[in-house]
Order: sequence, then C-alpha cells, then structure tokens
Amino acid sequence: MPRYSFNHYKLGKSELLLMLDVSGTSFDGRYFGPVDAGQVRGVIKPLVIF
Repeated sequence: MPRYSFNHYKLGKSELLLMLDVSGTSFDGRYFGPVDAGQVRGVIKPLVIF
C-alpha cells in the first residue's frame, strides 16, 4: 500500500497524525494521513503485550 505524501505538510489546529512507536511496520498515519481531532473518540491501551 502506498504511503501518504506529506511533502512538508503542516498539521492544522484540529488535525492529528496518529502514529505508533512500537513497530515501524504498523498501519498508521504514515499510510492514511492526518485525521480531524473530532473523529477521535478516545485512546486505546493494550491489555496484553507480547
């Protein structure tokens, strides 16, 4: 899947770039780009980490 093309993109005041720091191969904002903060319902925390 191609990554989102940022090319020096500056996030707007209501935009978030959702990224994970656990894995460099995660499917996160590097692929789908910024999201509006109003679309975020909460934070998910893992119960078990392998």
